[in-house]
Amino acid sequence: MSNRCHQTNEFWILVTTLWQEAQEAITRKDFHLMRSLAERILTRCKMLKWMRIENDVRLDVCEIFMLAGNECNACKEASHLAKDFFSNAVLILAGVGRSERSCKNFSAAFVGLIRTHLHNDDMESAKVLLDDMDRSVFIDDHPDMDLAVARGSMEFGLALVKKHHYGVGTEYLTRAVQVLEESDPEFHDSESEGIFASALGLCLYMETGAVGAIDIVRRARLIWKSLNWPSGQIDSMVDCLKILLACLLWVDDPYEEAEVYSELLMLNCAVVSLHNDMLVPRAFTFLGMVASDNKQHEKAAAFLEQACTLHKQNKNWQRSEQSCTEIRKLLKLIGDANYNSCNYANAAFAYLECLHLLETQQPVQRARVADLCASLGRTLEALEDDKCSFYYKRAKDLKAN
Repeated sequence: MSNRCHQTNEFWILVTTLWQEAQEAITRKDFHLMRSLAERILTRCKMLKWMRIENDVRLDVCEIFMLAGNECNACKEASHLAKDFFSNAVLILAGVGRSERSCKNFSAAFVGLIRTHLHNDDMESAKVLLDDMDRSVFIDDHPDMDLAVARGSMEFGLALVKKHHYGVGTEYLTRAVQVLEESDPEFHDSESEGIFASALGLCLYMETGAVGAIDIVRRARLIWKSLNWPSGQIDSMVDCLKILLACLLWVDDPYEEAEVYSELLMLNCAVVSLHNDMLVPRAFTFLGMVASDNKQHEKAAAFLEQACTLHKQNKNWQRSEQSCTEIRKLLKLIGDANYNSCNYANAAFAYLECLHLLETQQPVQRARVADLCASLGRTLEALEDDKCSFYYKRAKDLKAN
């Protein structure tokens, strides 16, 4: 047996044995042992001259490194090792033959490295790494370099969107998709394109308004429908439909608006089963505020009433101070929207329910009760109801105290 084969077999047996022991440690939740085993793998890797190891085994080892990197990211005690695993995988793959498997793994390892920096909330390191890779500073030129940078830029752009950095997020997402559309045959009509279109639509809406965003969020919606609304992408899908409905406030298409409205309600069922009950109600609250700001008071009332109904579907909402607070705010906004659209009966109903909730809150917030009594008095006066004087007087007395 040649020295090359001996080195290959010896290292492969060592890595697979240590990785198997690490997986068993993870199963037992013995993360201290898992970290120790991961450190042994990395130490042995740094001592090895990779040129003596056959390419197929290098690829197998790199795939183990990527699995180990993901496991380290999931374990607080070993999260600092994830960067080493992914970095080693990228560097090893850069020196492997240009097979389809090696190129695919190279891109995946680089994205794993970017995700590790983002997982640690280290945005600056992720940006530096992207810039270095783009200039071939991190490693020499590689046939899959552009695709790896594009996928990394997509991850970085999505992280920027989550931090509400919409302008910079637009730059990275746009730069990424130009390469992905040309070079990645799996990108078109995939979950990745749906995530991209939803995120970019949100960025464009926040930066340039409805006109700039409507086409891209329509595209995102069509992708999610064609994929049968994958449950793993609930956040992206809700954001997409929320922004599309906001854009439709400026487009006279009742049919499309009704369809998107129904799809948001449909997603709410999936969201509740995933224990994220607030996601869709908050989307309707956002839409109500947008409509109200643009003097579309009837639509504002409809969106806000839907948000309130969804909050109340939780049978225990009266025991949750957070839910009660949200519902009180919504009822006041519903009353205001109905009053502004001259629907005084509905406004009075919302104000009365809100007043009841405010009066049961301890300690009683006198200023809010006074303002609500004034709103109720004004509304009842518009209805020519004599009870308006009672609420006017109560508001005056509360403010005097």
